[in-house]
Amino acid sequence: MALSAHGIRLDVPPGWEGRIYRRPDVGAEPVMHTASIPLIPGDGDFATATAAQLPIDGALVVLCEYDPALAGAGMFDHRPPRALDPAEASPNHLLRRIPGLAGYQRFFSESGRAFGLYVVVGSHVQSGAAVLPRINGVLGSLAISARS
Repeated sequence: MALSAHGIRLDVPPGWEGRIYRRPDVGAEPVMHTASIPLIPGDGDFATATAAQLPIDGALVVLCEYDPALAGAGMFDHRPPRALDPAEASPNHLLRRIPGLAGYQRFFSESGRAFGLYVVVGSHVQSGAAVLPRINGVLGSLAISARS
């Protein structure tokens, strides 16, 4: 299933859920969530409640846009990741530690826009086994257009 809004487009794997939204705050930037489990309604930008529910073979992918003035500068001076290496998953990359979970964090720019990618996998020991190819499929399908 293709998911598209606010200049962000990606393919959601079969059996996964996804959403792209903007908080009602004035000037709020888009946020995307996709997960192998049902997304918790009203979850925060980094979907910590959904992450806490991940099973050992689960995954959560979050994309948060930041101020466009940051695009191409500092930690945002990278291209979007198209694939993640299972060896890079670490409990230290989580926003808050949850036993058994591991994460990835990347910052990048695309089409003059700055983003943070946050991925949570259900097991840092088995992160590459079943779920990483699906995460990499999501990342490989990601298309970001310039702001209009």
